[in-house]
Order: sequence, then C-alpha cells, then structure tokens
Amino acid sequence: MIDSRVTFHGKLDTNEILGQFHSTEHFRPPADRGYLSAATGEMTVPNAGAIAIVAWVLAQLLPWALAVFALARIEPILRSSERGDPVSWTHTRRLWTLGGILLVGIPVVACIQYAAAELATNAWVAPTVEPSLILTPLQLLPGALVLVLAGLFRRGAELRDFERETV
Repeated sequence: MIDSRVTFHGKLDTNEILGQFHSTEHFRPPADRGYLSAATGEMTVPNAGAIAIVAWVLAQLLPWALAVFALARIEPILRSSERGDPVSWTHTRRLWTLGGILLVGIPVVACIQYAAAELATNAWVAPTVEPSLILTPLQLLPGALVLVLAGLFRRGAELRDFERETV
C-alpha cells in the first residue's frame, strides 16, 4: 500500500495555541514563566489527495532539479579549464543561461513550495499551521553572482578574440 502522507513546515498562530489550552481568549501566563510569542510547526496530512501529493512531490524535487541543471551547465566549463581553455563564447552563454535560471528559478521554487503547502493545509487541524512564503534578496544572490561571472567570461572571450586577431 502506498503511503499518501505529505509534510510541510510553517508558522503557528500563538493566539490560537493559547486559546486551545486555556479557557479565556486573553490568557497571559505569569511573567516569571515566560510567554509564547512565535512558533513554527510541521504539518503532516495522513491521507492526502492526489493533487496535494503531486504538488508536494514537485515542491520536493524542484530544488534538486535546479541543482542538477546548475551542475550540468558548469561541468563543461570545468572540463575545458582543465585543458587550459576556460574562456569562450560558449561558456559565456552557458553562464548567462545559468544565471538567468537561478535568478528566476530560486524564488519560483519558493513560491511553488508555498503553493504546495497551501494545497495540503487542512482547516480542521488545530492549532493551524500556516504555510509561510519568505522571499529575500539573498535568494537572488546566486543568480546575480553567476551573471557577474558571465560578464567576466564575456570580457575574457573578447580579449581572447582580440589576441588571436593581433598575433
């Protein structure tokens, strides 16, 4: 039998947690025992539907697919640098493609993971785990760095062409 569980991480509503465990809505624990201001949790849906399972599998596999794509684009550059010919127009195009895919792909993967978690959310579970979407400038950094590297490779290819023409 196939296990149809999906799991995702998200934020917990602290007021809802306090409401579940105390009879009054505005319960505040004594100051000497601390307080609950934020919480994160993991949600497991035991009998997920087909759409939730497909979305979950896609959300789990996309980061790995992006990593495999990146390695496949970089591998020929590394091989040619072993032969002493790392700078070429072909490698420049490879890096431009990789940089663009990373620049767009990493935030898209985060959005797809959020959408998959939203599909799997069950309203009957208390306290409710709210999927969270966090997009930061750091997610753009790998793509931006590869695009800068592509610019350097372009300049190196221009200099190599200039050298071949002058000699």
